[in-house]
Amino acid sequence: MKKILLTLTLIFALVAPLNATAAIKAGASCKSAGQTSTYAGKKYTCINSGKKLIWNKGVSIPAPKPSVNPSPTPTAIGDPVGAVGGTPTPTPTPTPRIDPTKPKEFDKCVTNSGDVIGYSRYEVLVILMCNQWDDRYTPRPGGDPVDQATGKVMASPLGSMNQTLEYKNQSSITQKATSAITQQSELGAVTQCKIADAGPLGDIPNNPQRHLSSGFPLYPERAVLTKSPTIQVIAIDFPDLVGTKTPTEDLKEVTSFVSDFYLKQSTNPIEIRWSIPASYFRMPKTIDAYDLSGDIFKGGFKPDNAFSYVREAIKQVDPSIDFSGASIIAVVVPPQVTRKQIGTFVAQAGEPSQAFTTNEKNIFNVLIMGGPAGDKSYELLNWAHETGHMFGLTDVRDTVDPTKQDSSDLGVFDLMNSMIAPELLAWQRFLLGILNDDQVRCVTGSSVTTHLLAPVERITTDSKMVVIPISKYKAVIIESRRNLGYDTTLGTLNEGAIVYTLDTTIGYRKSPLKIVPSPTSTDTTWRRDAALKLNQSVTIWGYKITNIESGDFGDVVKVEKVG
Repeated sequence: MKKILLTLTLIFALVAPLNATAAIKAGASCKSAGQTSTYAGKKYTCINSGKKLIWNKGVSIPAPKPSVNPSPTPTAIGDPVGAVGGTPTPTPTPTPRIDPTKPKEFDKCVTNSGDVIGYSRYEVLVILMCNQWDDRYTPRPGGDPVDQATGKVMASPLGSMNQTLEYKNQSSITQKATSAITQQSELGAVTQCKIADAGPLGDIPNNPQRHLSSGFPLYPERAVLTKSPTIQVIAIDFPDLVGTKTPTEDLKEVTSFVSDFYLKQSTNPIEIRWSIPASYFRMPKTIDAYDLSGDIFKGGFKPDNAFSYVREAIKQVDPSIDFSGASIIAVVVPPQVTRKQIGTFVAQAGEPSQAFTTNEKNIFNVLIMGGPAGDKSYELLNWAHETGHMFGLTDVRDTVDPTKQDSSDLGVFDLMNSMIAPELLAWQRFLLGILNDDQVRCVTGSSVTTHLLAPVERITTDSKMVVIPISKYKAVIIESRRNLGYDTTLGTLNEGAIVYTLDTTIGYRKSPLKIVPSPTSTDTTWRRDAALKLNQSVTIWGYKITNIESGDFGDVVKVEKVG
């Protein structure tokens, strides 16, 4: 089989949404009046002090007293052998104080893993973060409060920073927009708003990649989401890591979630097909012999080893698997694999010279499953994120230094940037072909126009996006967001019209998409208050955008050319 030396072209898994922060101190600044947080045995409350918001002195939380089971009361004195209490009342099994499936403070955690809900040392449900210095759980200072009865985050107006797989449908629309809306016939042709990607046209200086896109068209090597792409699973195990179930059983949650996630991003029905062998194929060497333990977040990742491993896996299965219908390969291993055995989940979106060869065809899109880096929600969302690269989507955050990735350009929005509000931006859907052309309102003239936008999370054929082309490679984009779909962590301050810019000349590993926050926004890191609320305006690149009506139907925005 022909061996091809490949270079690493993509490959950054999503990192945890927040890093460890400093301890809470009385008198230190906080963000929201009434916010509470538990730290070091005290419960602190954010209060007004003059014109500032500060943490109060805190109230000590008493350590829980252990319950004592009473001794059984004898029911008989004297029995055939002369014992006291011959038929005692059985001691009842004590009711567990805590949910044993949830992590606890001081438990070990996976490096760079995300926040989880678990127990503090006082057996109180809190948000736990993974300390970077000892890889153990500790309560997050300033973390969202957790409802002790339901075990769910009690979100503030800023929303929650705890990723979740929860999905919320909008059961009905009770309101109706009353504003006059500009007719589609008065707007520009949608082709004028298919902003070109500068990479293929040679307009990105020193462009390091030609495989992922932020503008039109997508590269031809990528799998096409609207054409029912097939993911061919190569299921392998090792002499020292043996699969105990079938690959179909082991991958049931992955295949279900990834397929469902992209189906719910699409206006029209789509299908991702999975071809999974009946059993695992055995690799000739132990797992450690392939030297895959390097973690891209810590350094030591060896791409050549990863690609040699893929070629060896293809060699083992090629006589038994027909790859003719596949556009993506997923190399998977039994779920008991650890991060020390395979340290990085790789998504290889190859360029024309970077194919993997099978007996039937060359394949350019390969997923390499790694050891777990977080909880179930993290792992499934990461599978969906990495699969997005197979369809041509680029990372829309700063990944220049993979150990210090920066999501501040888009904040919590879009799975290719963050797991917190993972619903894809309308622009990303347009690029993938899963947002219809007639759902895009293209503003090309100088007249004042108004636009009714349905929330991007709602599955509907209604309009969802305004695009204002600024130049060949730049545009201003507007969409509507609500706490719906997979965006169940959004707070009320991010429910409204979202404005962002697109610049496809921005190079690889930097975000071509950037939020334009509302005039009252203060969160410059996670953009949790970026939405334009009713009567708020922003001006960007010569256009003023105003939210003139808002309701459960979405938002009505007015666009005016200024200057």
